[in-house]
Amino acid sequence: DRKNRTKKRSTLAQLNLSSLPHMDDLVLRNLAVSPYTCMVRRLTLRNCPMLSDSGFGALKGMRYLTAVHVDGCRGLRGMMFRDVLENCHGLIELTASGLPMLTDEAVRAIAARKSSFGYTGGTSGVLELRLLDFSKCRRLTDLSLQWLASKLMNIRAMHLSECLLISDASLNMIARSCVHLQSLRLKNCS
Repeated sequence: DRKNRTKKRSTLAQLNLSSLPHMDDLVLRNLAVSPYTCMVRRLTLRNCPMLSDSGFGALKGMRYLTAVHVDGCRGLRGMMFRDVLENCHGLIELTASGLPMLTDEAVRAIAARKSSFGYTGGTSGVLELRLLDFSKCRRLTDLSLQWLASKLMNIRAMHLSECLLISDASLNMIARSCVHLQSLRLKNCS
């Protein structure tokens, strides 16, 4: 029976479910455990207003994810980002722009996560993200970057435009810690 289940697994690599007004947590939980979507590497859920942290947390079961795009999902607070990052070791892209409820507290939890190398939080854990987009997340402050900068050693692109509470002070932290950074967007920050 196990062979039959394995044979039924899909090779679906990308799934775009953007702008579905009725996409909710239940649908996402079902997708996360389905043998037809468990191998998805790139998941795009932009502008799904019914999606919350509860549903997003189900993505931790999709261990092959390399990219998650949840821009404009206004119900997300980011409190489950840490769990997903801890379980999806290959995740290198997280775009979450335009989340009005994303706060420093959620970013602090991400920064404190265990790394895939067995280190615990603090300054030891390293995030493998190459692209991070928190633009238009207007509750984020310099504290978010202070916690994240030392964890994003492999980051190539960081987008923080229109994060109105991020100041020039963050530039120094980013310059010192993110040595592989190739693209930085800070348009309309303070």
